[in-house]
Amino acid sequence: MSVESDECFILIKAQPHRSSKYFETVCCAGVGRDQTWRRQYPVPFRILSEVQKFRRWNWIRYKFTRSKDDPRPESQKVIPETLEVVGSVKAGERASFLDPLVRTSFAEADSRRESLTLIRPRSFALEALEKSQEEITHETLKHSELANQLSMFDATAKPLKPCPMRFIAKWRDQDGKDRTHECDDWETSAAFNRLNESMGAPRLLTR
Repeated sequence: MSVESDECFILIKAQPHRSSKYFETVCCAGVGRDQTWRRQYPVPFRILSEVQKFRRWNWIRYKFTRSKDDPRPESQKVIPETLEVVGSVKAGERASFLDPLVRTSFAEADSRRESLTLIRPRSFALEALEKSQEEITHETLKHSELANQLSMFDATAKPLKPCPMRFIAKWRDQDGKDRTHECDDWETSAAFNRLNESMGAPRLLTR
């Protein structure tokens, strides 16, 4: 299997999920220097070294292979030990860099055979809905199991704290079609937890 090199400007880190083969993994997506999409999976994010842990808007450099099970051209299997953060995109440069990738709707993206896309909505709202205690207990147990697996590689691995809220994006595309999606963005949930802790409140509910 051939090894290739690439650089990517990170837009999304999904929340960690369990994989029987790769333990706790994160799916990431971003844009390469050629302004086309990249999808990186699986990324064992929490056992990367501190200097390797990237954020949204960072440029990363890495080596990767292709998966025989995923024929999508933008998909890449990152070799974790090769990953390095090499810079970031300034706030004033982001819109112009991403503008060529903006589509009006999923229909337009599908017509271009794109499995990743950016859509500029007519309207957008993000709702925060409180999870049930049963859901939080289930997620807590799941993250404890994942942390036990991670401890094989990093003795300091700790369970992630579940976010008590579920974030729902409701939006309308340029074709007038209404859409509803659950937001799986890790940084959104982490930001909520940090804000909740800093306020000293047991929970923060927005509807």
